[in-house]
Amino acid sequence: MLCSFQAGLAAVSYDPFPVISREDYPEFLKLPGHDFPSNHETWAHRESFLRGSAAGGAAVPVSVHPAEFREYCEKNNLPFTRHSLNQCAYEKLQAQGLGVSLGPLARLAQLKEPGLRGGEAGGGRGLG
Repeated sequence: MLCSFQAGLAAVSYDPFPVISREDYPEFLKLPGHDFPSNHETWAHRESFLRGSAAGGAAVPVSVHPAEFREYCEKNNLPFTRHSLNQCAYEKLQAQGLGVSLGPLARLAQLKEPGLRGGEAGGGRGLG
């Protein structure tokens, strides 16, 4: 799943992938009907593979905790599967503004409008 963000003419794509901490992993294994590997080492290997194979976008790790995953699945009537976890990570990244830092966007705005000084946007009101 790719998230896209359009800045001017350049589109930036993000390929979110869920990250589960070693401490949280046993809680995921308690979810009914899960299809997660039986140990965190296998999961971590999958995670490192995904980081290196982002489908045309920047691989973005998205930390997902067991309680929020359970809530997400129950709210959306989804099974506790890796596919649902990927959807959860995708939506979490979208909710966070696609993981885009506003620093580069502010610099881009300054480059597009050369008369601006740091923190100014259009009438000197600042960014935000």
